[in-house]
Amino acid sequence: VIASIEPAFAKGIIYNYLATQDDSGFVDRQPGLGGQRQGMMMMPILARLTWMIYQQTEDAQFLTDTFSKLSVFFKRWFNHDFDKDGDAIPEWQSERQTGYVAFPTFAAGQAWGQGADISQMETPDLIAYLISEAEALQSIADVLDDKTGKKYFTDQLKNLEKQLKEFWDGD
Repeated sequence: VIASIEPAFAKGIIYNYLATQDDSGFVDRQPGLGGQRQGMMMMPILARLTWMIYQQTEDAQFLTDTFSKLSVFFKRWFNHDFDKDGDAIPEWQSERQTGYVAFPTFAAGQAWGQGADISQMETPDLIAYLISEAEALQSIADVLDDKTGKKYFTDQLKNLEKQLKEFWDGD
């Protein structure tokens, strides 16, 4: 919403997150103004936000400036530390990373919580976030006329959608 009112501010949010990116593609979830870092990976929403900002501003330079970093950030989710079993379905590090710490399945120390370890679970919400990111990155690659990038994200999107369907049991 802020992109329609103050586009520079909205772009600045993305640039600030990407400024925390390390060589592996890791982007900190909660960077502080004084250089503090939470040490936890940002949830995969940056490409979607970037695409939404572009749709408001039509600033192709913004896409050019951010696409490679967003691509590396997306790919980072599939490294061994987030996909410990190597099945191309990453796992959250912590329930704090999801932005929703009161989810009953994972809430620890609460009488109403089951206290399951989210880092040991493959969850459909994370796959859905990654699908959204792949769609956004596919769209960005299309605007930038990056055929290799578009093919890569199209393939990732198909794979993620297939995996999400495997999580569904109609019975």
